Amino acid sequence: MTDERGDPRTWNPGLRRAAYYLAVWTALAVVFAGQSVLYAVQANRPLAFSTALVSSLLYWYLWAALGTVVVGLARRFPLSRPRLGGHAAIHGAAAVAVACCHVVLRAAVEHAVYGHSADGVQTFFVEQFHLDVLVYGCIVGACHAFTFHRQAVARAAEIGSLASRAANLEAMVATARLNALRAQLEPHFLFNTLQAVSTLMRQDVGLADRTLGQLSSLLRRVVDATDVQEVPLGDELQLAGEYLAIQATRYQAQLAVETEVEPGIENALVPILVMQPLLENACLHGIGRRPSGGRVILRAERVGGVLRLSVSNDGPESAGGAGSVKAVRPIREGVGLSNTRKRLEALYGDQQTIAMSLRPAGGLQAVIEIPLHWPAAPTLEAPQMVEAARA
Repeated sequence: MTDERGDPRTWNPGLRRAAYYLAVWTALAVVFAGQSVLYAVQANRPLAFSTALVSSLLYWYLWAALGTVVVGLARRFPLSRPRLGGHAAIHGAAAVAVACCHVVLRAAVEHAVYGHSADGVQTFFVEQFHLDVLVYGCIVGACHAFTFHRQAVARAAEIGSLASRAANLEAMVATARLNALRAQLEPHFLFNTLQAVSTLMRQDVGLADRTLGQLSSLLRRVVDATDVQEVPLGDELQLAGEYLAIQATRYQAQLAVETEVEPGIENALVPILVMQPLLENACLHGIGRRPSGGRVILRAERVGGVLRLSVSNDGPESAGGAGSVKAVRPIREGVGLSNTRKRLEALYGDQQTIAMSLRPAGGLQAVIEIPLHWPAAPTLEAPQMVEAARA
């Protein structure tokens, strides 16, 4: 087994701090002892390193003892506003007092160790008083630097904590907003579908009954995904197919549906019910205005890292016949399209677009572009799954 008693990391914090504190003063003693030896060599007065080291240790270890007092004064009278001037004056007076105390103590210790005469006090005062004042200032400066560093670390940790809490709050607000938008969208979708069933009730009760069954199946799928904001494209296309089946019942032979999906993207994630407002718009402003019927075309394709969804229709006919198409009036953005735009902005920010344009052959085309992303692997942990799904 490894003996860890010599490892400072295993000591209690107080003992570890004391060891580091003493190590600093010892290092200073060794450095200045070496300086004294070099100075003596230059002056042609050789000096043994051991002799210089003992003298340097006496000097700096006295400062180690007095340094505890200076540290206490630095903590008690910090050089910061609003009492910067008063505390600076206190430290000025304390620097003179501590320096004088250090001179007297060193003279006494040198006399006890080497038998120097009493006039050593005057000699040491001339030699070291100004250095002692400077050492006092260095200790105070080091204490303030350590204190400011510790405060900066604490502030950084606090800012990080606040940023994390703000991010969590922002995510909660975004989720609440998405849920609110979806809560508006689903009744809007239901009411419009029930209106289609109501129209059929006046024409064919049996057909209306079958349509209600289709509506029940569709609503069950929507309700089962209550807490889900995104679903695979294949599931969304199934929802779109069931919705169009209801609309086909309403328009009977007039509605033809074409679906063009690029292979391999059926599992790409899309917002649930993202297609429904576009399909509703195509049926209302296209098929509903064509006595001879028309088409609704659904397309899904990848364009680089973007998933492009489009819904287009043939548009209304003019009085001149099926082959003559009059200009389509600008479509006012209703609840469904407005909420879809807001949902896309909330989910993808600036990485999405939704646009409507006239087709050259007549009719309208609505195009949605969102980042192409996929469901997370089931073996990943929950936080990793979220990141992978948004990658």
